[in-house]
Order: sequence, then structure tokens, then C-alpha cells
Amino acid sequence: VQLTATFEPRGPLALRVAFQTITFSILGLRLPPVAFPPGTERTWLLTYTDEDTRLVRAGVDGGRSTARDLGLLSREEGEAADSYLFVLTRATPSESSRAPAGLPSPLAPLARAAERRRLKAQLLEACGGQSLGAEAGAEDLRRVRDLSVRLAALTPTADPASSPLLCGTWDIVWTTESELLALTKRGLLGLPCTAAYQAIARTREGGAGPWAYSLDNAIEFDGGFLRVGSTCEPAASGGRVNFVFQSCAARWRALELPLPPVGSGWFDVLYVDEELRVCRDSRGDLQVCARRK
Repeated sequence: VQLTATFEPRGPLALRVAFQTITFSILGLRLPPVAFPPGTERTWLLTYTDEDTRLVRAGVDGGRSTARDLGLLSREEGEAADSYLFVLTRATPSESSRAPAGLPSPLAPLARAAERRRLKAQLLEACGGQSLGAEAGAEDLRRVRDLSVRLAALTPTADPASSPLLCGTWDIVWTTESELLALTKRGLLGLPCTAAYQAIARTREGGAGPWAYSLDNAIEFDGGFLRVGSTCEPAASGGRVNFVFQSCAARWRALELPLPPVGSGWFDVLYVDEELRVCRDSRGDLQVCARRK
């Protein structure tokens, strides 16, 4: 059984813990997580901590209890903040490295693939109906970020920056990039935004030698566009991609103008596969993209 939770400090010696999901593994097969009802929270009183041992007193303390809701405990059971005492010992490095596995090797890849599919579906659902993120509220932001982190931990692609999977045309389905969201929301001088995408390509002169990469960003409007062309250089290992702007152009109805390309930056590929890409850039903005078919 695995629990996920978030917490906030409540003074120097207390935490307010909000439980998010519970996941069961049966015969080595991990089942889909089950979300706790909103308000399933506990107070943790940090009674003692050293290098090896921690003592925690805990209680519902006004939160919601699923066991009480189901009638398994009385309504008053565990209500006080110090109702229960937990004695915890620090795991050894070998125990910590073994803890997340828990699956026999033949079933582990299948379980990870199933979890990826589930998280991808949840992430795309969470991104939907928000005008690429322009209409996202605080809870939407939290959910998309949480799902992105969980999905990144299951990325199937080693060294995603230099992977061929990075290349292709990627429709932006959600982002926190303020400039893009402003154009998404307001349009371009009265022209509504219809799409935003990135196109990443690589070529090799003469079929040999190092790859040369290009990155084109485009925002399409009903009767216009804004396009920025860049060169980019993925790191040989890891997820970092550096880029430098090379060209920029805008069109409003029949009027097309070149604009000065200014700037450079980088983004980290947190997750990429045949269908989905999640990145975080040098300003901390998050971007979720779906590969165009």
C-alpha cells in the first residue's frame, strides 16, 4: 500500500497533512491509485527527531476520516491532534533503493506502462477547456503541475533531449508562459488565436556528421500569425535543450512584417514519448504538448 500526500507547516513543530491518493499492489501488480475525498487531512505533531528515529503524534483534528465516514470507527475516534503515536526509524540506503520497486521484473514494465497511460489521460483531461492555460485557476495549476511531476518520474525515454522522439510538430495544449497566454486570451489586434505549436527538426548535411536542430514557434490567428525561428542544441545526455532566436515575423491580415529576433534560453524535457511532451523552461514555465498526427 502506498499513500501520497501534501503538507503545510503549522508552527515550528506541527504539520497539516492532506492525503491525496492510496495505491494498492496485489501479487506484484500495481493497481490504479484511488483519490481520497477532499478534506482528508491530519495534524502531525513532531515530537522527537534525530538521525535514526522520529516520534510523531497525529490526529484527525477537524479533518475528514474515510474510516469514520464508512462507520468503521466512531465519530470521535482519533479526533484529538495527539490521538495516535507513531515510532518511525530511518530506512537504510539499501532499503530506500528497494522500496519503490516492489514489482517482479516481468510485471514491472507492464505496470509502469499502464500507469503512464493513466497519468497521460489525466493530464490531458486536466489541461482541457482552459484556453491553453489562460483560464486556469489555482487548483488547475496545482493539478497539472502535480500530474506532470508524477508523469516525469515514469518517462520511458532515456536522454530525452537527444532522442529522435523530440522531433516533430507539437501542438501546445497547456502552458504557463505569460506572453503566449496573453495572445491566446486577447488575440492579435482583434484576430482571435486559433492554435499554437512548436516544430522541432534535425538535419544532417550529406547524411553524416553532427545533427543540426531547428525550433520553430508559431501562434496562429484567424487571419494572421506570429512565428519565431531558432536554432537549438540538445545536450547529449539528460533533458536540456539550448536555443537561440534567429528570425521572427508577424502577419495581420494582408500585412506581413519581419521583426527583430532577440534572445536565447533553454528548456528541460521532463517527459517525451510518441504522443506527449512535457517541458519546463529557463523561467520556470511549464508546457504540455501533444504530437500532431
